[in-house]
Amino acid sequence: MKFPYSEAEVVVLAEAMISGYSAHAADFPSVDLLSLGTSLTDYKTPAPRRSSPPRPRTKSLANWSR
Repeated sequence: MKFPYSEAEVVVLAEAMISGYSAHAADFPSVDLLSLGTSLTDYKTPAPRRSSPPRPRTKSLANWSR
């Protein structure tokens, strides 16, 4: 497997690792599968969008006096 460069490739790698850890749990006794699964879910969940502050009101060019 090549090094993952995109977010989708990172997710595929993480899912494969979790699958391997699950299938061979006796070989990896210190791996916390619940924590890994939660971390992967958090990674795949988009962050909530922050609303931008309102822009200050400015005079339009049509009403601008010299």
